[in-house]
Amino acid sequence: MNVTNIRIFVFQARDLPAADDNGLTDCYIKVWNFEGKPLQTEVVNETLNPIFYQAFDFAHQYQTFDEAPPIILNVWDKKPALECDKFLGRCLIYLD
Repeated sequence: MNVTNIRIFVFQARDLPAADDNGLTDCYIKVWNFEGKPLQTEVVNETLNPIFYQAFDFAHQYQTFDEAPPIILNVWDKKPALECDKFLGRCLIYLD
């Protein structure tokens, strides 16, 4: 098996759905990765068009890119008063 280092750049999101009473969202992005390490951006408060400018590195073992699962970016709205944050959307990045 080959080992590849992968770097993900998370720059921004656009036109997110409003999740708060003020018509905005306090969002962050969680990056699912092959190592199972918890990776997430900082929370950007009160916007529908957050700018993150963050990078994440992790390693992945594969035989071919065709066999590699996608990298999954889940967008969440932070809900500090609740026990569960609100899911806003998902982006898949295929390595092939």
